Amino acid sequence: PGTRPKAGYLLLSMADPRVDGSPAIELWDLNNQLAIHKYNLNPDEIRSDSGMDISKKQSIRFQHPLMLSDGSIIITAVGGPLMKLDLCGEYVKHNNDFKYTHSIEMDENGFIFATMRYKKRIKSSSSIPNVISKSKYFDDYGFAILDQDMKLIDHHSIYEIYEQAGLLRDIDARDSFQNDPFHLNDVQPLSLQNGDRIVLLSLRHQSSVIAYNYTKKKILWKIERATARQHDVDIINRNDMTVDISIFNNNSRWTPSRVDQSHGNEYVTFKRL
Repeated sequence: PGTRPKAGYLLLSMADPRVDGSPAIELWDLNNQLAIHKYNLNPDEIRSDSGMDISKKQSIRFQHPLMLSDGSIIITAVGGPLMKLDLCGEYVKHNNDFKYTHSIEMDENGFIFATMRYKKRIKSSSSIPNVISKSKYFDDYGFAILDQDMKLIDHHSIYEIYEQAGLLRDIDARDSFQNDPFHLNDVQPLSLQNGDRIVLLSLRHQSSVIAYNYTKKKILWKIERATARQHDVDIINRNDMTVDISIFNNNSRWTPSRVDQSHGNEYVTFKRL
């Protein structure tokens, strides 16, 4: 402790073993190896204030906390609203335009990028490739852009991105993926020097990472089959008009008994994309 002054901080979301697994969010000083702030969460009050169904007593997780400049945080309960809590952990406001799922990120202009699932499912039809028409309905994921007051600015559908790029036949929707072919775990925003704005998208069930220019509505590149059901993608360095990225690869596959089994998590990097 105290020997790494540039170690930074960690905003940790966990199930607190000291309180029977109740959700906890703490800010840790990695240099001094101490928790320096804890958000005092009341899960039932937060769920009630944000319009979630509190009659169901299933476990709840407050995930992917994003801290704002005033110490407030934005969180999600998977499949629920996006919620803003103050420095003390009290409910402030929420957005329930979509079913928010995983990653919450911020761009250099302070806009919030959040992965989400559309409430309305897509109905299979003769115009949709047979690989996904085995299921009558399937989920569409995407990412939403919001301001820090939780107002929706824009949103983009993964189905529409694939359709515009002519990639719908790339969907691997066999077995359990029939109803969930686009499962999106992460969105990472980035502005290019020419003014274009892109996002890096991690599609778990596709085992792919996509760079999507949402200014021009165009896929720039797509990494396929280098990872297996990966999650987080991050930007390590920027080099003019290219980026170096890292990917947290779950490296997992279905076993014959349909268990999602990891073959050893990996930290993977790609340069000058």
